Amino acid sequence: MEVMISESQERMLAIVTPEDLDEVLALCERWEIRAAVVGRVTTTGRFRVYDGRVRRAGVRAAVRRAVESLGEGPVYDRPVARPADQDALVAADPLPRLGERFPAGSDLGPELLGLLSLPNYRGTRRGCGASTTTSCSSTPSAGLG
Repeated sequence: MEVMISESQERMLAIVTPEDLDEVLALCERWEIRAAVVGRVTTTGRFRVYDGRVRRAGVRAAVRRAVESLGEGPVYDRPVARPADQDALVAADPLPRLGERFPAGSDLGPELLGLLSLPNYRGTRRGCGASTTTSCSSTPSAGLG
């Protein structure tokens, strides 16, 4: 897969093989990245842009260029290796333990009330928030292990 990124990194173009397309689109959906197929690679050696959604007989391309005139996108050849600390990161991940303790659909209301009742989650100074019990502290809460 090749990726071309604009300077502002707001738009990306990925050249994906047809057999990998469903997997790439699913990955984009998982991370809430809008993605769409906007073209296809052919063997003509030409880059053509059409004004409109469908290429119809008799419709001329708005842009016609030889592919070579577009230049080369960056090609990254980075070594792929598992990070040395990956096992420690996976072992420290609290999500599996939380998933066992709170299965999908669990009522977390009592947990929330328990957190809100902790002294370090509650301030009593006026003007710190919408009510007088809103936390005013910007320091991390202790004892939430």
